[in-house]
Amino acid sequence: MLCAGCVHRAAFYAAKVATGDRAIFENDIGCYTLGYGPPYFQADHLICMGGSINLASALSRQADRPVIAYIGDSTFFHSGITGLLNAVHGGYRITVVILDNLTTAMTGHQPHPGTASRGGRKFRPVAIEGLVRACGVEQLEIVDPFDTAGSVDAFRRALAHDGVSVVLFRAPCRLHPEPPAEPSRARRSRSSPATAARAAPPPIGNPAPCRWTPRRRSSAPPSPAAPRLVGRPCAPRRPETPPCNAACPAGICAMGYVTHVANGRPAEALKLIRERVAFPGTLGHVCHHPCETACVRQELDEPLAVLALKRHAATFDDPPRSTTCWRGSRRSHRAASGSP
Repeated sequence: MLCAGCVHRAAFYAAKVATGDRAIFENDIGCYTLGYGPPYFQADHLICMGGSINLASALSRQADRPVIAYIGDSTFFHSGITGLLNAVHGGYRITVVILDNLTTAMTGHQPHPGTASRGGRKFRPVAIEGLVRACGVEQLEIVDPFDTAGSVDAFRRALAHDGVSVVLFRAPCRLHPEPPAEPSRARRSRSSPATAARAAPPPIGNPAPCRWTPRRRSSAPPSPAAPRLVGRPCAPRRPETPPCNAACPAGICAMGYVTHVANGRPAEALKLIRERVAFPGTLGHVCHHPCETACVRQELDEPLAVLALKRHAATFDDPPRSTTCWRGSRRSHRAASGSP
């Protein structure tokens, strides 16, 4: 099902209200494909990536109902532009709904031509609305899907247009919102000189890469019974949770396994990760790493590469015995057959 708070839910609702649930909906490949089921029923046909606009164009000549084509931002860049250009050239009357959540959400939040940055890399973003206008579309509506009244009105104006109309819903994915530009620098610029002095980067070679203190330190010495929460893996029944741990959907103790890796204990880090997930290596490649967005280290310089550290720890896993046995049996077979 679609995630809780997904921006596509709001777009589907606006379409149902604007059309009175009396339209033909052509869907495409992406998270929004999940709108095929109840309570939305927003996918009458689905064949391939980029096929929604072409299907809608063909059906618009035969149907007596409005025809709507859904397509996502990354799919539009991948294979939707040609379909839109053909629809304008052919004079079809359809409404194309571009669901722009500023990421390639379905396959792991990879960047696409419309994103400005991701994972520390900078890109030159391409405006979808510029491409739409360049294709010759005259009726273009850009709305926030959570503006319900505005979304319904935009849909109705698009449906009343005699020709190709486009409704561009733009709102960041709930799982991976686009971070603001240089958050750490903006945060320091609003701070006082005293706060900026305290936020100076630690010296090179600091053995503890992650420091999280849930309470402001006092001048009084700590009591012997108080747990030491700086530079150590998470302990059970902690009074508060570090932001990186709290941001992890799987509840993995990010601070714990990062500290294990920093202290040369990757096997212990892997063991800690496996308390919550079964495939740390796979997760180290596809996770959208909200822990890095919440990392307090960005207040000093930049967030820790938690995802890369998880992937590094997974490389210290022992190979399965079946692989060793299979190789041994193949060598025995070659020796028996006399083959090299």
